[in-house]
Amino acid sequence: MPTSRSERLKKYLSIGICLYIAYAFIMYLQIGNSTDTRATVNVFPDSSNAKNYRLTGHVEKSVYFGSPVHLSSEYTVKSFDWPNGGYETFKECKLNNRVECVSTSGDSYLIEVRSFEAESYDPYELSDLFRR
Repeated sequence: MPTSRSERLKKYLSIGICLYIAYAFIMYLQIGNSTDTRATVNVFPDSSNAKNYRLTGHVEKSVYFGSPVHLSSEYTVKSFDWPNGGYETFKECKLNNRVECVSTSGDSYLIEVRSFEAESYDPYELSDLFRR
């Protein structure tokens, strides 16, 4: 049975609206999520460019709306571990290419993130969720 052009347009419009609502809902669920990850960071004590250490840092990723149709991420260095077992922590150290941060102990560091570590997961652990 042939349908009229206006009926087809209504059908496509309703499908489009449903897809947009689903997309908006998925984006809404992502807002405010923050995850902790590890990263390799170059640390320059006292903002010197000559001496640096390649260390493991703990980075928090926060998700927010960059625009009405785009999610953006912001990365913040929480701490890094010294090779001798010590560590430095930060209150506000938002990442850019290279950023100067002051630790909670008052020391100044120039920090540069080199790479993020891959998140490890066990696929069998995920499949166990569906068996319950």
